[in-house]
Amino acid sequence: MTAVTSALIAAVFLACPAVATKEGPSPVPRPPGRSTRVLFGSCNRAQWSQPLWKHVLARSPDAWIWAGDNVYGDRTEGIDWSTGKIRAHPATEERLGRLYAAQLAHPGYAQLLRSNATILATWDDHDYGLNDGDRTFHLRRASQRRFLDFVREPALSARRLRDGVYASRILPGPPVPIGEGAPAQSAEAAGQRRQSTKRHAQRATRSGVLVVLLDNRFNKDPYDVGPGGDMLGEAQWRWLERTLRASRARAHLIVSGLQVLPFKRVGEGWGRFPASRARLLALLH
Repeated sequence: MTAVTSALIAAVFLACPAVATKEGPSPVPRPPGRSTRVLFGSCNRAQWSQPLWKHVLARSPDAWIWAGDNVYGDRTEGIDWSTGKIRAHPATEERLGRLYAAQLAHPGYAQLLRSNATILATWDDHDYGLNDGDRTFHLRRASQRRFLDFVREPALSARRLRDGVYASRILPGPPVPIGEGAPAQSAEAAGQRRQSTKRHAQRATRSGVLVVLLDNRFNKDPYDVGPGGDMLGEAQWRWLERTLRASRARAHLIVSGLQVLPFKRVGEGWGRFPASRARLLALLH
């Protein structure tokens, strides 16, 4: 995985509300040279005013990434003190459909859809349909259909045939020779590298940003299975390894609806399943 590691940026998303200032947005100039501008957000209430879109549009992004909890399809009603658990009411397919329709109709978001920005998305528990949801959620396939309709996934897309909404997408960018900016090396080593690069000229350039959208809901084990539980499911693990190994992107964004780096055993996060967390970090090493 050395070739992948040299161009890898792991982006781990913590779900938190987007906050926009009251002042009007000012256009943000693009930096000179090679750049791909990616904006992202999560924890979005389709029923609320959402003042963030004018600020997003002012930055003219190449891509917008929904990182999870894009709508809140489920409902919670405080804590059941007899069990210590949150009283959770799962989403219905009809409620998810109404919320997604409301989001698509929001004027600010509709303007982003009409722009040149690429829209990418994965989900977390509340748009999946159940607080702390996992593979046991009975509505997961209906929820998947509603989600893919919302992100306008083509009817014949392979993503619609998967057990989950995981996917990848390359955002275009200028080619960059592999090894650009590499540390100094001996003349002999440099000569060997030049020969190797010449033999593999077609694959010896990196270009663009590969966005990898993980699904940490559809195949996730329930937390009560203990620390040996799996976060992704074996099919998604194999897909992720193939995707990273085949990549010739200049940079990689790995999008997870759950925190990866904090090693905690309470609340939600990859730290609840240490073996899955270690497996993911090993893939990125």
